[in-house]
Amino acid sequence: MTSPTISEEEKLKKPWKYEGYPGFSKRMASSDDFFLCRRFGELNARAILLMQDRIARKEEELHRMDCDAQKGPDDPGDSSSLRFEPRMEREKLLDELIPMLQQYSKAPISPPNSSKELFLTRVCKTNTSYPIPKSEPGVPPKNTKSPT
Repeated sequence: MTSPTISEEEKLKKPWKYEGYPGFSKRMASSDDFFLCRRFGELNARAILLMQDRIARKEEELHRMDCDAQKGPDDPGDSSSLRFEPRMEREKLLDELIPMLQQYSKAPISPPNSSKELFLTRVCKTNTSYPIPKSEPGVPPKNTKSPT
């Protein structure tokens, strides 16, 4: 099947049809200044918080198992060995934690809105904001009246 020949005039009349995402992607990739993508910061934060909570619940469960073992008689199940663990539920729990911790460790934990240039704002009671120079964090810029 051969593709139809399209005139340049037709392409100029309907660029969305003939360039579309392939053309848009090519332009975005042409320079770091054009390469802008949504980072889904809020969703990433929620997903990371969910992972943290799931891991923390497993951690609490493991801690309870360890405490129970320490309260019991002096037998091999007292937390003294991983190799000779008689309580298989502890090892099973650790096996469940391994992929969870690996996934969490690979999660994008850096702030989603961080950029090459840091720009801080101070919001006062009047909700007026103005930039804070990187050299003087927490101090209003000179020649700028602080809102009262």
